[in-house]
Amino acid sequence: MRDIPKKNYFILLIMILSVVAITIVLMNAYNNRVKKTSIMYNYLSEIKENDLDAYLIENPNIVIYIADKYDLSNNQVEKKLKKKMIKLNISDYFVFLNLNNDMDFINQLNEKYYGNVEKNLPVIVVFEDGKIKESFYDLNDTSINKIMGELK
Repeated sequence: MRDIPKKNYFILLIMILSVVAITIVLMNAYNNRVKKTSIMYNYLSEIKENDLDAYLIENPNIVIYIADKYDLSNNQVEKKLKKKMIKLNISDYFVFLNLNNDMDFINQLNEKYYGNVEKNLPVIVVFEDGKIKESFYDLNDTSINKIMGELK
């Protein structure tokens, strides 16, 4: 029987450890990317930009939360908004639109639905009878209460 040199075992051990390390790094990168999304993205139903027309035909009175789902700078406000939505049981009136900084869509939104939405994310756009009624940029307690008051 042939004798296998010890350096081959060492090379095999390094290869196995490298594969395990690379797998762990890639798994962590994937999990961090998936987990770090907006609270509202995980809670609300999402619609695509090109599906908005059809959605508004079926639901002309709706509130759309437009944001980048990977922007976590509004986490605290989103928690308050979600809490109020759960308390008032009005999450069916809200949908999430992931914009990914496509500001051309805002121009199209203003033209199609006669609105005056600024190119500033996140924004909550209130639709009434299929047209933009109001938009909210400064998401604080006052604006959240105003939005909720309109939906009661």
